[in-house]
Amino acid sequence: MDKISIVTVVFNRKDEFEETIENILSQTYDNLEIIIIDGGSIDGTVDVIKKYDHKIAYWVSEPDKNIYHAMNKGIVKSTGKWINFMNAGDLYYDKNVIKNVFANTDYKEVDLLIGDSIIEYDEFSRRYQNGNLSEIWKGARFIHQSCFIKAEFQRLNLYNENNDISADFEFFFNSIEISKIKTYNLNHFVSIFRAGGLSDKRRIEALLANFKLVQNRFRFSPRVYSFYIFIILKETFKFVVKMVLPENVVKVIQKYIHGNK
Repeated sequence: MDKISIVTVVFNRKDEFEETIENILSQTYDNLEIIIIDGGSIDGTVDVIKKYDHKIAYWVSEPDKNIYHAMNKGIVKSTGKWINFMNAGDLYYDKNVIKNVFANTDYKEVDLLIGDSIIEYDEFSRRYQNGNLSEIWKGARFIHQSCFIKAEFQRLNLYNENNDISADFEFFFNSIEISKIKTYNLNHFVSIFRAGGLSDKRRIEALLANFKLVQNRFRFSPRVYSFYIFIILKETFKFVVKMVLPENVVKVIQKYIHGNK
C-alpha cells in the first residue's frame, strides 16, 4: 500500500484548519503521512496543531515567503509516493476518497491523477469536472486539491516562489504542455474546494501572469492573444460590477449563473 503524503498549508485559520485536519483523519486509507506547514499563526492555530500532534508526521510554524514557499517546504519534507495538497478550509469529498483512488491501482506509468471537485461559495456550491487538458493554456482545467502528484516528479519540479500568485498554474502548464507528463482522469469527486483563495482575490493579476507564461510558449498566437484579451476584459467588467452593485445582488447573480451547475 503506497504512502500518500498530504500537505496542509495554513496561516491564522484555526477553525477552518481543525475542520480540515479532522476530515483528513477520517479517511479510511491506512498509509497517510500528514504534513502541516503553518506560516507563524498567532490566532490559536498552533494549539490546534499540537492537539493532533500524535497524528501528524511533521509540522512547523514559521513565517513563509508566500504560499508556494510553504508548499515547497511540505514537498521537501514528504516521504510518500504521492502528494496531495489539502489546505486549511478544504475537504475530501468523503471518507473513502483516498482508499477508492489507491486501493486497487498502482498507476505505474502515471505522474498526475486528476479528480473532480465541488466548489463552495458563500451561499451555494457547484460541481466542477475536469476540462480538456489540451487547453491547459487557457488556465486551470481542474482544482489543485483534487490532484495527486507523483512525489518523485513533484520533488524535481518545485513551485516557482518568485511567481507569488499563479505558480500552481505555472507548474501544471509546464508539466502538461511542455514536459508531457502522463495523466489519469479519476472520473469521480475528490475534494470540496472553498472559493476565495489568493488567485480568486487577485483574479486579473493572475490572468496577466498566466498570459505572460503562455505567450512565451506560443509566440504571437492570435488564438492565445484573443482568448486572454477577452477573458481579461470579462473579468475587469465583473470586477466593476462587484464594486458598483450591492453585495447581496452580486451573490444572487452568482448563484443564478453557477448555482445549478
